[in-house]
Amino acid sequence: MKQTLLFLFLLCGSVMLYSQSSNSFNERYKLLSQKSTADLIQIFPNPATDYIQLSNSEEVKKIVIINMVGRTLRVFEAIEDQKLYRIGDLPRGMYLVQIIGDKNKIITTKRVKKQ
Repeated sequence: MKQTLLFLFLLCGSVMLYSQSSNSFNERYKLLSQKSTADLIQIFPNPATDYIQLSNSEEVKKIVIINMVGRTLRVFEAIEDQKLYRIGDLPRGMYLVQIIGDKNKIITTKRVKKQ
């Protein structure tokens, strides 16, 4: 009798655990398969020397180059695919590149190394 109850208890627990883990797996899969705009935008080349370029820039309205102290050094507007954004005159170092969309909403911020 004790063994039967123990077996039923373990069986119910494993079924509940399986159903919870499969739901969380499905939710995680949905999140991974739905990439946001921020994930699709890439800045290249990185490290950069003379220019940077964006991929998937349809929703991008502005690019802001910020140094590591927080000072805005460049603002590029009228963003287009395959356009080069000159950064050759900036000193070597690490910069933050803010990608800004409609209504000045920050889509993402990425790091770029300037050589």
